Amino acid sequence: MKEGKVVNKGVKVKSKLVIPFYKLEGGMYFATDYSEEMKLLYNERSLGIFFKESKDLVQIGRW
Repeated sequence: MKEGKVVNKGVKVKSKLVIPFYKLEGGMYFATDYSEEMKLLYNERSLGIFFKESKDLVQIGRW
């Protein structure tokens, strides 16, 4: 994630799509384990990182 860039289709590292985003309908969220420390959550308009140990959810804003 440190070297990645969030784009419309997912997260890219260099030119490779390493975490694809799937097209979701309104109100649906997708969650996936990224590592033992965190999960990624997203829907059609937002991306969040959930830290398992602290149970904190950080939403990544759009520019």
